[in-house]
Amino acid sequence: MVTIGIPVYNCNQALISRCIHSVLNQTEEDIEMLIVNDCCTDDTMKYVEEAITNNISLKKVRIINHKTNTGIAGSRNTILEEAKGEYLYFMDCDDYIASDAIEKLIKKAKDYHAEVVWGSVMEIIHETNTKQVNIKYPNLALIGEDKLGYYANHDSNENIRNFIWNILMSTSFIRKNKLRFESYSYFDDYVFLNKMYPLVNRAVFISDITYYWVIRKGSQSHPIESIIPSYNIKQAVVANNALKELCKTLHNKSYYEGYCLRLHKDCFFTAYTMVKHRKRLDYHFTNKDIKNIITPTANFKDIIRFHIYKKQNLFFYFLGHMPAITIPYILQILNLLRKYKNIK
Repeated sequence: MVTIGIPVYNCNQALISRCIHSVLNQTEEDIEMLIVNDCCTDDTMKYVEEAITNNISLKKVRIINHKTNTGIAGSRNTILEEAKGEYLYFMDCDDYIASDAIEKLIKKAKDYHAEVVWGSVMEIIHETNTKQVNIKYPNLALIGEDKLGYYANHDSNENIRNFIWNILMSTSFIRKNKLRFESYSYFDDYVFLNKMYPLVNRAVFISDITYYWVIRKGSQSHPIESIIPSYNIKQAVVANNALKELCKTLHNKSYYEGYCLRLHKDCFFTAYTMVKHRKRLDYHFTNKDIKNIITPTANFKDIIRFHIYKKQNLFFYFLGHMPAITIPYILQILNLLRKYKNIK
């Protein structure tokens, strides 16, 4: 059986209804839908009840009502604890899946005895219903220790998108490794997945579109306010610091220098966001705050021994040791140079 876990909090009626119907209409029959109501304050759960009332499929439906709001990480942890399926698959409540998504993913999981299987993703702009392929993975099986870790981290590219949804995962694998979500705003899956990659020995990717990611203006990841809440940036800082600690455990991995470079770049763009939106943020980040973000991940002795990304990591190392007062100006200049290079 596959458990499809859906955290729910204050969702648009049309979107939550479509989400639930996409699960109920799966061609794979051995499914349980586990909905976690994280203390909705509107009529969302009424729409959920309406959507499942006429469930004539063989899908099992369970609803767990939180007594207090725990956020997305807390809801996902409840799903981890309560899932009864051999496999676990997360969705967001405003997205939906292809009718044969679970059938395709579980076939690959069984064919390769995989611990994790990724499908590809179509992006939907809610206001215009515009569609475009957002994540297109190759048909690929990575079997063996560190094969997935290397694929994900050997360079600074985002070879795997850091979203927890649309991944079929072995429930026993997740529990055996005691993987949990921590509250980092919408960076909880970013940290979860980076902790998971080094542990996976059998992973599969498929090019088929299995997931439809609905993007709405004004959502948490696409704010439109003139004043931007600083909370998400603060959580990005905490998440990056957690991954810096994880990085210390990866010294002996073949992808260590690529991982350092990718983390340096992530920290750079977090710091640049602080600078770019300084006047729109509801909190004033000091130059020292910004400098602390780009504190190097690896030490100088480590970087000198790098072979492939020595120069790039040295660049970030020396950037992180510049005087705090100069950091905002340097970041702006570097970003302008990056944009110019892309244009050219």
